[in-house]
Amino acid sequence: MKALYFNCSSGISGNMVVAALLDLGISSKFLISSLRKLPLGNYNVKIRKSGKGTSFVVSAGKETRHRNLKDIYRIIDESSLCLEVKSLSRNIFLNLAKAEAKVHKCSIERIYFHEVGAIDSIIDIVAAAILINKLAPEKICCSIISVGCGHIKSAHGRMKVPVPAVRELLKDFPLTQLNIPTEITTPTGAAILNTVVDDVLSKEYVKAEKRGFGKGTKKLPIDN
Repeated sequence: MKALYFNCSSGISGNMVVAALLDLGISSKFLISSLRKLPLGNYNVKIRKSGKGTSFVVSAGKETRHRNLKDIYRIIDESSLCLEVKSLSRNIFLNLAKAEAKVHKCSIERIYFHEVGAIDSIIDIVAAAILINKLAPEKICCSIISVGCGHIKSAHGRMKVPVPAVRELLKDFPLTQLNIPTEITTPTGAAILNTVVDDVLSKEYVKAEKRGFGKGTKKLPIDN
């Protein structure tokens, strides 16, 4: 069986998922050319590979508008990406919208994405869908998921870590809280796991044929 396993012992974010999948050997040129099929402009992608893994960082101009689910669906649907990638991308955003709607006690239609609706987060989620579809695993598993502690500032104000959307998305997953006072598992990473993971396995039971390391951007007291 061709399986994909995410080791989330240092947390997980959308860009870390993309970086890890690229580090498995998928061509960066393939991903960049695929992302150009999205009707999005004014962004840059930096992919850096080193002996310690790969990093994937999206930078975009500052936006003043916030997108809702309908806006994001329109971006995905107007692209020339394949149907499988469109469907997976839409499902990830749908699950994220459901979580946000539940914690804010409102309908999905009234949810406006703030940080997650920005170009960099859209690119992270669609890129993850592109690469997962390219690998076409028969099963996707993950480890116990590490989360941080403390509080962070967000568009919704000061929030406890893990933020409510992450707690809702991962309510059926085993979590371990590390004594790291920042967010190490993000809503985009949580939404991807919520959508694609079939099972949770201890890493001791996993025999990897190939490994990919996705480097985060934060400096942490553990390997990020």
